[in-house]
Amino acid sequence: MMTKYFIGYKNYSHGVIIMNESVTKGSNEDYEEIIAFGNRVFNVDFPSLLPKLYVNHQESSIYHHLVKEGNAIKAMVGSFPLDLNVCGIDLKVRGIGTVSVDKDSRGSGYMKVLMDNAVSEMRAEDYDFAVLSGQRQRYEYWDFTPCGVTINLNFNSSNIKHTKIATNDRYKFIKYDRSKDIDLAEAVNLHDSQLVHARRPKSAFVEISRSWNNNLIFIYKNDEFSGYLCASDNYQNISEIVLQNPQEIDKIFIAYMNNFNLEESHVVLYLHRSEEVMKLSSLCENYTISSSANIYIINYEKVIKAFMELKKTYSLLCDGTLVLNVENIGRYQIVVKNGEISVQQTDMAYDLSLSHLDASALLFSQTAFINASNDFTHPIVKAWFPLPLFFPNIDNV
Repeated sequence: MMTKYFIGYKNYSHGVIIMNESVTKGSNEDYEEIIAFGNRVFNVDFPSLLPKLYVNHQESSIYHHLVKEGNAIKAMVGSFPLDLNVCGIDLKVRGIGTVSVDKDSRGSGYMKVLMDNAVSEMRAEDYDFAVLSGQRQRYEYWDFTPCGVTINLNFNSSNIKHTKIATNDRYKFIKYDRSKDIDLAEAVNLHDSQLVHARRPKSAFVEISRSWNNNLIFIYKNDEFSGYLCASDNYQNISEIVLQNPQEIDKIFIAYMNNFNLEESHVVLYLHRSEEVMKLSSLCENYTISSSANIYIINYEKVIKAFMELKKTYSLLCDGTLVLNVENIGRYQIVVKNGEISVQQTDMAYDLSLSHLDASALLFSQTAFINASNDFTHPIVKAWFPLPLFFPNIDNV
């Protein structure tokens, strides 16, 4: 039987009864109402937007924190497990999504109750970090802040028209359907071979790839499977592109724009894919560098270690030691020696002491070096940071 907690007590995870308001985790019986509530509050069709959660996935109900008045849902916070592999290091991630409060219940404090519970739960279950999208200041109360690095490349038809890159090979771009199941295993293996990839099992690969109104498109070179991409319904926005031969990304992208007669297009890439970034950045009209999402770092040791290993794959990390104190959280000794990286808690004297939000910015945000309130005179800081943290758009909630 599902245990219910009630609102009105400072320790919201235990709570007390006030009238007929209750806080509970979702159950299979709540599934249809969870979907209907989300659709109503956001005025969207969640089954179309996130089929990986809201099309015949009653098992996802348990990942929703709910406030009910009687039997009616009045507020909801989804907290979903989203495992990430970075250079062979498995990170336990939680994705916060579907944060919603009924119009007539706003100002009641329901969202605070549910966010408190969701954050307490992920800490108790030893998650490494959490990710969400939403208004920055609202979620900084729970230590989420803009972090990570995403490269957004923008193209127009003139960029393609005037390119001198030859595309003599014959490329095809075919939407996935059951007739392409023979190539699905190759797409899954290609996805899983990336230096950074979220857990996307074959049984869920198509649903996940179609999240956020995307199409899963297989790429063929001279009729041989060559990779896949995830693109919006109008084909203009590519959220993910993974190729057997990354050196061909410029040729494949030119063929892609020509194939769909696109006047403009937008591609998302990440820093560790430096060769592909350079090829497309020399072709595009312009590009921007933005944060990946609002991130809450829980396990500093493991997250720093993982993304330092990733940075090492495309950038030299000079030898050195830095002791970073994160106020009220922990003190960490970070060492690079002969290419080997170690991160561990320590009681040594620190080189730098920062709040959690400032430490997140220092380690994982491009804004760190223009924040005059921080002293970044230690030579290691600019040599190592920021780290290329990100969470794949398609896998987010």
